Amino acid sequence: MKKLIPLLTIGSLALLQTATAQVNTVEFGKNRVQYQKFKWKYYQTENFNTYFSQDGLGLGKFVAQVAEQELPSIEEFVEYGSQRRINIVVYNNYDEMQQSNIGLGIDWQNTRRGDQAGQQ
Repeated sequence: MKKLIPLLTIGSLALLQTATAQVNTVEFGKNRVQYQKFKWKYYQTENFNTYFSQDGLGLGKFVAQVAEQELPSIEEFVEYGSQRRINIVVYNNYDEMQQSNIGLGIDWQNTRRGDQAGQQ
């Protein structure tokens, strides 16, 4: 009996080393704190809806115009033609973007300040 207890203990420990559990990788607390209330408006062109918040009309129009000019090269690059209007969200500054829940959990999202997509 005295020899059996150490063998069972060692055997149990060996089994525990190989045991695996089913785990979901759920990230909690993904809501961001909003320090101000945003009033969203949009500027519509033929192919784009550009959403912007207060004092962002000029930037929203500029982004929509550049997007319209670049649409053919974007469609060629992604090898897909747009079937409906594309939504673009424009923030006035980086802090406003940090308060948004848009795109949470998307690792590929481009969050570089002031860079053009594709430049490194």
